[in-house]
Amino acid sequence: MQRESNMVAVSCGDRVVRIVDIETRRVVRELDCRARIRDITWSADGRWIIVACYDRAIRTFDVPSGRLVDVFRTPDVATSISMSPTGDFLATTHVNRLGIYLWANRAQYTEVPLRTVDEEEVVDVLVPSVQGQAEEDALEALANLALNDSNQTVFDSPDQLSGELVTLTLLPRAKWQTLLNLDVISQRNKPKEPPKAPEQAPFFLPTLPGVEHRFAVDSATTEVPPTKQLRAGAVAEAESEFVRRLAEEDLEGDHEDFFQYARELSPAALDLELRGLTRLPVLERFIRALAARLASRRDFEAVQAMVGVLLRLHGDVLVENAGEMEVCLTALREAQSKETGRVLEMTAQALGTLAFVRAAP
Repeated sequence: MQRESNMVAVSCGDRVVRIVDIETRRVVRELDCRARIRDITWSADGRWIIVACYDRAIRTFDVPSGRLVDVFRTPDVATSISMSPTGDFLATTHVNRLGIYLWANRAQYTEVPLRTVDEEEVVDVLVPSVQGQAEEDALEALANLALNDSNQTVFDSPDQLSGELVTLTLLPRAKWQTLLNLDVISQRNKPKEPPKAPEQAPFFLPTLPGVEHRFAVDSATTEVPPTKQLRAGAVAEAESEFVRRLAEEDLEGDHEDFFQYARELSPAALDLELRGLTRLPVLERFIRALAARLASRRDFEAVQAMVGVLLRLHGDVLVENAGEMEVCLTALREAQSKETGRVLEMTAQALGTLAFVRAAP
């Protein structure tokens, strides 16, 4: 069926393909295939009909003129054929062969004179090679090539292309959004009612003396000894991996190893580590690390998320100890103002350039 032209191609027992006009119900073309017909397909524009026959030949007919314009013979009978919607390729399947074979349409790439082809001009061709078989030797030769030239170097992309650019962490945005809104998410996922302990009762209940049958249920609850609470000064404060890595970094460096470890933590684990920064020396060192990372122009959005969570969790502590934390807070504010201004300026330039390109005719 060719819906655009309302034509139907019918394979008949006399080895002829007849094209019927649906509207007039008349046979408009008869195409002699000289062999039993296996499958038929139309081209996208309805101009060609490709026929696969049992004599292993694939014939192409020009419908307006009714002429045979191309014929070739494959090693095995084609069981099914189909033309691509754009007319670039012909797909075929064959007896005793696995897979779908693609044939390029030369008329899409070069000028091909559509002359009448004689059946005696049929050409025997091989099916297209399966990837990895015909080219196996060439691929193995390429794989065995070694870089013997010592002067030849392989390009390795640096962590930061230029010091004038701002590099992000390349992690999903949802991770830092989750870190900023972890309290809201936890409150939303909090169960409505606390879990209730099942009522415990002995298997055999004693009965009370008397006429009526009553159980002696002791309403008094069993006293549970209070949980032993550890005094804060009794146990030394355990140092976490987060704090240990922070202490190992150089104050004048870019804290690459520390922020690499922080990026690998989940939002909940990172929030827990930030809540554990209760000592002023650790807080001061962490704030200096944030300022140094901003100055290095890396992990910009990660630093912004950590600054927001830090101020929300320990803002009151920083205010109460403003005298001791003044130097590190000032450095963080200066680095924050400088880098935020640069990012906003670069973003405005990029948006302006994009608007100019879109408006260009």
